[in-house]
Amino acid sequence: MMVYQWLYQSVVGPLYLTVENDSLTRLDYTPPKDWNKKEQSAQLDQTKQPLFQAINEWLDCYFEGKQSQLEVQLAPKGTSFQQEVWKIIQEIPYGETMTYGEIAHRMAKRMGKEKMSAQAVGGAVGKNPLSIIIPCHRVIGKSGNITGYGGGIKRKLILLALEQVAPETYHVPKNQKEASKFVNQSIS
Repeated sequence: MMVYQWLYQSVVGPLYLTVENDSLTRLDYTPPKDWNKKEQSAQLDQTKQPLFQAINEWLDCYFEGKQSQLEVQLAPKGTSFQQEVWKIIQEIPYGETMTYGEIAHRMAKRMGKEKMSAQAVGGAVGKNPLSIIIPCHRVIGKSGNITGYGGGIKRKLILLALEQVAPETYHVPKNQKEASKFVNQSIS
């Protein structure tokens, strides 16, 4: 198995990406445990250049506030339950949000159950290995409350503002007012 890693510099900080066997498996704000900066450039062999270019171009467009289709195979690692939750998250349109409860309702239907726990869905959302691409920043709490995000609430707010999600559709926790103020000044 060939594993390639590289770093993408973004407006929300560095993003660490991992490709395994021609599929993107990880995009995160923290480096993987096996990250080795010195080996990074050596790992970028010529046969992988189109793949890296496609991902970089998609990220460039995204951070310019443009929608585009990512034409790269994704292979996030997780349980079958997590995989199904991540599929639902990928259905959330750019610039829109969905609550954990709404995802739980969709999961219950897919699994042929009457109900599903929003907390179970939250656990799967929190394990998303492809931040931004599987847009878990679009998942919000009941009544529009902004809840945790692996990259931090400030980054979540930046991404929502970048996508021009209407600020009246979500509520920023009182302890995050400075992050909200920052977002409105930086992205506008």
